[in-house]
Amino acid sequence: MLLIPPIVYRPRHRRAARPRAVIPLVLVAAVYDQAVAIQLTFDRAIDVAGLVASQIIVDDGEFEGHRYQATGEVDLFNPETAYLYMQSIGPATGDETFLDAGPGTGIVALSNGGAWAGASHLLLPFP
Repeated sequence: MLLIPPIVYRPRHRRAARPRAVIPLVLVAAVYDQAVAIQLTFDRAIDVAGLVASQIIVDDGEFEGHRYQATGEVDLFNPETAYLYMQSIGPATGDETFLDAGPGTGIVALSNGGAWAGASHLLLPFP
């Protein structure tokens, strides 16, 4: 008589999945459309669902003499480019046109959630 030993089940130990590194968004271009909007282009696809518009300010001392804040109304031209509409919030503070955006803008990468760190006194147009 031939005896076949039973097969012993041995569970495989799988390695835990490594979390992806969260890489911050990088602003690659910013173009100001006088008194109407600002176009922001990033290095990869973005998600603007959590936009905090009050964090985005354009100081237009060169053309209009006003300071503008994003309204929250956004058009996406393509996955990397957002067109943010602006409203006047007072007089400009200088004689150049620049962008100030805090780190809490809510603009994040679609792929990994990497947040945009914002910009401080970024001369427009950029680059």
